[in-house]
Amino acid sequence: MTTEIRESETKTVEVVNIIRRLSSGWGVINVKGENGGTGKAAGEFPETLGPGDIAVLTGQWDRHPKFGLQFKFEKIEIQVPDVDTEEGVCRLMQRLPWIGPVKAAAAVKEHGHKQAWAYALTDPVKLGVPAGRADQVTAAAEKLLSGFEEQVYFLSLGLSQGQINKLVIQYGPGGDGAVKVIKEEPYRALEIDGFGFLTVDRIALAAGINPGSEGRLSACVEYFLEDSGVNQGHVWFYRSELINGSERYRFDGVLKTLKKTAMEAMVPIKDMPVEEDVERVLLNLQSEGRIVIKGGKIYNAELMEAEKVIYQAAVGDSR
Repeated sequence: MTTEIRESETKTVEVVNIIRRLSSGWGVINVKGENGGTGKAAGEFPETLGPGDIAVLTGQWDRHPKFGLQFKFEKIEIQVPDVDTEEGVCRLMQRLPWIGPVKAAAAVKEHGHKQAWAYALTDPVKLGVPAGRADQVTAAAEKLLSGFEEQVYFLSLGLSQGQINKLVIQYGPGGDGAVKVIKEEPYRALEIDGFGFLTVDRIALAAGINPGSEGRLSACVEYFLEDSGVNQGHVWFYRSELINGSERYRFDGVLKTLKKTAMEAMVPIKDMPVEEDVERVLLNLQSEGRIVIKGGKIYNAELMEAEKVIYQAAVGDSR
């Protein structure tokens, strides 16, 4: 039996309409290709995606047993509407309630794209919206603009659409949600399944975090202790190995790892932490009860406690 290996294809499409979208971010859309043909595409996409949007999809054709032929994409890049252009404003405004494509085009023609969008955000009655629905339209316009600005920000950091969806689901949309977390506390993203330290560190560096910040050091220390304990069965490190690594065990350690990811992110390394910085962070983590330092060895506090329980249970069973 042979397995057919299909190469990924990249297609630029216009969104016709959203067929369905689950809370996870996965959904199905009707799209129109560059040659004018239409079809279905399935994958993860943001809530802001809507009719008229232009997107670049990367994936393969697949035949669903129920829904037939559709393009399954692993990556989507949305061409964010530019509010400084007529086309961009029309694309945004046609998505607003009580406006739509016809009124959007007429408003841009009559008022100019800048003024038309200003009215959408402040006084949509001037665009023909009923007075009783004005607040609904301005709220929708603000949410739509915020959603696209969020997309631009996260894409500029190199995040995939799937990663963006997970962040927004975890912390909420807009400037007070996921964007605020990544700007102010990027290592909180380690709470999300699939976001390991190396991934989050690249995001944090791209977001402008200081390479020598205490938050970065703490996250790296806890990453090594937790990852080694869960995946390799080691619940402790010698202090020197944790900080500087070990050639014998081919382990980079905190300082080498932080320098390596910073260099990969092309971040200036003049502010890189030194051994004394790590020592200070270790003492802080110990005072917070997150690690245990004992006899030159450093333990993850939770894993150490879990190992004690397992040991005591084993001793009890052997009696």
